[in-house]
Amino acid sequence: MVNENRPIRVCISILNWNNADDTLTCLASIPPSKGFDPEIVVLDNGSSDESLEILKQRSDITLLRSDSNLGFAGGHNRVMRHALEQGFDYVWLLNNDAEVEGDCLEQLVRAALSDPGIGLLSPAIKDRRQPQRYQHVLSLLDTTTTSVQEFTSPAQAVEQQQRYPEKIILWGTGLLVRRELIERIGYFDEQLFAYAEDTDYSLRCLAAG
Repeated sequence: MVNENRPIRVCISILNWNNADDTLTCLASIPPSKGFDPEIVVLDNGSSDESLEILKQRSDITLLRSDSNLGFAGGHNRVMRHALEQGFDYVWLLNNDAEVEGDCLEQLVRAALSDPGIGLLSPAIKDRRQPQRYQHVLSLLDTTTTSVQEFTSPAQAVEQQQRYPEKIILWGTGLLVRRELIERIGYFDEQLFAYAEDTDYSLRCLAAG
């Protein structure tokens, strides 16, 4: 449980694999946070280029290193374990090719604090090439075909979330994960490596209530 007598602690988890340029752009987009204590953890996922040496020059991050590419699932699992060991309240999984807009993280944390029953939260995700276009707001599970229906309209997404809260699927692009959820359902399925692991985790979150 979050202790309201101390600052909220958020671990920002970013994976890098042979792409330090995108990672540096992502880091530059993260604004100072107000009201909680963030730590940015970058896991170099077995890069074979100069990424590790470039990232070692950053004094504002905690840099972890894997000798092999653990994928999305294994890489974020390693950072999530670090976060739980260090007593963080939330882990924000952030793709290294994403850029943070405004007070995005603060709004996610505020929403999480408003309802202890929320295990996962995602921001609306825009297209970097077309900033006015939404790529993803939420997905809805289709139980008849075992597929998902994507919604890119915020208004439609709000309607669907209100109608079908038990079917919501979120992308892992900027996923805020509550500590208590990790403790209850565990980590990503590493057999999925880098595909559908966020869908699987969303389903497990729903199953846990």
